[in-house]
Amino acid sequence: MQTGNVIGLIVMLEEQGQRSRSHAMPLDIIRAQAQAIGLPV
Repeated sequence: MQTGNVIGLIVMLEEQGQRSRSHAMPLDIIRAQAQAIGLPV
């Protein structure tokens, strides 16, 4: 098992930059999730 520190989230966005590519999740939801767990996007 590997150990380490998580320092942020990496998200691939669609061309317009408003939704994630894989699940079409809105950017504001992604930012809210990151904030809830204390990580930058």
